[in-house]
Amino acid sequence: LQALREAARSSGRRKIDARIASEQQQAEQLRAAVVPPEEIAGTLRMRTAMIQLVNSRNDLTAALLWIHDTRPALRTQYELLAGDREITRAIGELGDEHRLSTGEQFDSDAFLRKLARFELHVFTDEVPLYLQGDDLQVSAIINRTPVTFTWNEYDEPTMLTASVIEASGLKVPKDAERLKHRFPDGRELVVRRFEIPYLRFGRHVLKNVEALALPPEAERYGAQIGPKGFADHSPRAEPEKMRLVIR
Repeated sequence: LQALREAARSSGRRKIDARIASEQQQAEQLRAAVVPPEEIAGTLRMRTAMIQLVNSRNDLTAALLWIHDTRPALRTQYELLAGDREITRAIGELGDEHRLSTGEQFDSDAFLRKLARFELHVFTDEVPLYLQGDDLQVSAIINRTPVTFTWNEYDEPTMLTASVIEASGLKVPKDAERLKHRFPDGRELVVRRFEIPYLRFGRHVLKNVEALALPPEAERYGAQIGPKGFADHSPRAEPEKMRLVIR
């Protein structure tokens, strides 16, 4: 009888030990799968989703800016059309139910409220931030052209590559100051100092941002910006929340 009791206790201990070992293994697997909050923005799945979000925001921002830029000219265009006898005659032949718009609907409160619903999603104090390798990436708009910047927390100047300058239609004055700039890898190149007329991050527009125009051979350093480029604002990078907050 005693032997049976010992065997039962031994069997029970083995079952308990096996269960503990199994739970420890599961805990280790979960621990290995968990991504620290500050590294979530750098995972492939999240980075892909954030890039898609950034592209969608940029497309919507560009469309809204185009609408706002175009609205003042629409009424003038309609006035010109109304003064064209051929057009008014052709519309008249279509019947009373057809008429040429005055363009006033684009200045109406109802139309502006519709725009405001979309603006709430992109003209914000927070813009998406994601990791590419070890670098934080954030997107801005220059002349309706999306530009991806590497976020630089250090006291470095804003920098634009030759390809970004060309794509965004910026012009670097021929008499721009030339100076030598040393990059983190020790390489030293001649750059030109100039001003970016405006940069849009969400609802914030940075004007006359001092920047360095990089030569073509410095393309690999990419466009860079940091707190120094936000003269009248206080930007804060929050990688764990995948956002750059601008106040």
